Amino acid sequence: QVFFDGEGGFYVGSTKGTNSKRFFRDNTIQVLLNLDSKSPNSNTVSLFVDGVRAMQPQALPEGLVGKPLFPHISFRGVKVLTHFGPAASKELPFKCHMLGAASEADCAKAKQVEPKDGKYEVLMPVGFPDEGTFEWLDGFLEKRPQYTELSDRKILEWAASSGLWSGKGWKSSNDKPEFKFGAPGMDDGSIQKIINSVAGIMPRNYVVMEVKSNLVGADRQETLKRFSLPHFKKVAAVIMGTPPAEFKKVQQERILKDKQVKAETAWKMAKMEKKRAKDKVKQQKAFEERRKKMEEEAKKKAAEAEAKKAAEAESKTKAAAEKKEGDKEEEEKKEETKEEEKKEAEPMEVEEEEEEETEPPAVTLTDEEKKVNFAPKAIPDMTAAVMNKSFASFSVPEKAEGFDEVRYEWQKASECKAYLSKWMLEKKKTTRIEELKPGQWFNDTLKSFTEKFTAWQAKGKAWTESAEGKAKAEAKKKAEEKGLSASESKADGDIFSVEDVADIGSGEPLFKDFGLEDWALLNLRFELFTLQHAFAKDANDADRPGVPEQHLFFYYNRYFKKNVNLKGYGVDKLVDLALLVKDSITFEGDILSTPLDCEADDFNTLLKQTELARRERQRRLDAGDETAELKFPRNQPQPPPRGPPSRNSSGAPQGRWNDSGRPAVGGRYAPASSAPPARSQGSAPPPRSAPSYSGASSAQKRAYTPPPATSSSYVSKQARTSAYGSYSGGSGSYYRR
Repeated sequence: QVFFDGEGGFYVGSTKGTNSKRFFRDNTIQVLLNLDSKSPNSNTVSLFVDGVRAMQPQALPEGLVGKPLFPHISFRGVKVLTHFGPAASKELPFKCHMLGAASEADCAKAKQVEPKDGKYEVLMPVGFPDEGTFEWLDGFLEKRPQYTELSDRKILEWAASSGLWSGKGWKSSNDKPEFKFGAPGMDDGSIQKIINSVAGIMPRNYVVMEVKSNLVGADRQETLKRFSLPHFKKVAAVIMGTPPAEFKKVQQERILKDKQVKAETAWKMAKMEKKRAKDKVKQQKAFEERRKKMEEEAKKKAAEAEAKKAAEAESKTKAAAEKKEGDKEEEEKKEETKEEEKKEAEPMEVEEEEEEETEPPAVTLTDEEKKVNFAPKAIPDMTAAVMNKSFASFSVPEKAEGFDEVRYEWQKASECKAYLSKWMLEKKKTTRIEELKPGQWFNDTLKSFTEKFTAWQAKGKAWTESAEGKAKAEAKKKAEEKGLSASESKADGDIFSVEDVADIGSGEPLFKDFGLEDWALLNLRFELFTLQHAFAKDANDADRPGVPEQHLFFYYNRYFKKNVNLKGYGVDKLVDLALLVKDSITFEGDILSTPLDCEADDFNTLLKQTELARRERQRRLDAGDETAELKFPRNQPQPPPRGPPSRNSSGAPQGRWNDSGRPAVGGRYAPASSAPPARSQGSAPPPRSAPSYSGASSAQKRAYTPPPATSSSYVSKQARTSAYGSYSGGSGSYYRR
């Protein structure tokens, strides 16, 4: 091939030749091909800019002389307006024919392969994400190169080959990768719209590759509308179920290759680590040898200096004798030096090195890996958010949607539909419903419980502070101190025979001995018990048996607009939290359930279960069982249930509430009756109140102070009062119950 680049350079293949005059924006560039045998410049190509010659004629390579030449225009990063005649847009200094005005005798037409029935296929692969869809497409295109792929991943390939570069990465998913080129036409989706518009009128074979859209019936019908011209044949290729042996073999080879790469990487790392360890040992030995040699040399020099000093101190009268003796000592020293040198000359012991493996280990597939049909992917075909939102709408394509043909590539239609049903059922068990919202039943139940909860607390406080309540508590305390039993009341008998939990006789409530932690556990029972009922009503899906344990935090936050405060109950795991209220809430498998056989709005049963658990806990504590002790962090009380906001005359919520009837911010909240007392600006806040205790005999019972009844809906910053009772703030201390 021969061409001119954007700088005006002339190339023959990859070899650059002469440079021409550069051209810029709004210039008209004209390429002249001279095939006139009578011209001295025959079989040459020239470049003109705005009708003026920019380069002398360049000879065509011998391999192109006498052969048909096909014009091609390709520029990167610019828009080009092409013009092939019949008249030149800029006059040249001579006359010549434009390509658009060329006669048939001067042109060679390339043969176009027409389809047998005159229709071009628009193929729509329908397969599950991460189950071989793109791999099947790659194999299909390799065997049928006449098909053009229409997909976002293909657009990115075209962009990369055209010189566009994205420095932020784009592989969020294979189906819908991110476009972050900084070019408006690419990033805003304009390029997809243009391609879709052009493809609908160009007679070609297309493969429309959209994993999510091809699985949703409504999206498939919208895609088919773009190819409504009669020369298109619309075909759906269903790729579901167990793949054929040939496809599985390719996937197994890919799994083995990835496993081998990991094994080789681990082998190289281990080899490098082993070499570092050996080098370290050698360095240590060399260091020890140098240290020993330096010590011996130092000892030798010290001995010589000492001998010299001793010789000088001797009396001159004994010079002859000392000289003789010195000669003898010198000879002995020489002998010692020779022995030391001989010892140093002895070769060092060389440890035998283990034979190192020169080749990485060869891996094989395990029996479990041989059962895998699809190789794992580093980048998913579809993001989790898109999957969770759309998978319930997945379906097998039908001719009624507008297809001329539905092909089942791997399995029959009935098997594909059964596979889809099974796949969706398993997916529902592990996928949360992102768009799920609390229904009216939940909002009404929450409002009703909030009112009941507040009334019960007020009743309990009134009884504790009443003369009769104090008298009974004092009598019970004295009886227990003497080892006697107080007179049994209905509250001490069968709990479930009580009809009115707020008055079991003489105005005495069943919950008279409730402390902070009992109110907290009652609230927890209500929240989890109501959550599993509300989910069943709002999801309204027989394939979703209940709230999965792995998604309980998500649904809890979705319904109660707060996070599960495990630390507030003195536990670290969800399973331990469920054990605190195991009489009302359990997990069957990994699905939230309840052993209670009562109506969803039976609050009395939840309160009775709380009282029954309190009595059992107290009995165990009295028997010396310290494991029954509850340790709730004093400085982290659990928030009470929420009530609906108060509203103004126009019906809008007042205070820090949003339209859903929940506090707009924060995870803690108070019933509508909880508010600070009014005080004028600049006045001092009321003092904090210390916790008070009743005279009852319960070892851990704590009196409570309900909030004052006002209409404001924010939490007071005076004495720290929760809906479970009054307490004074601590620094992480615990109280017993």
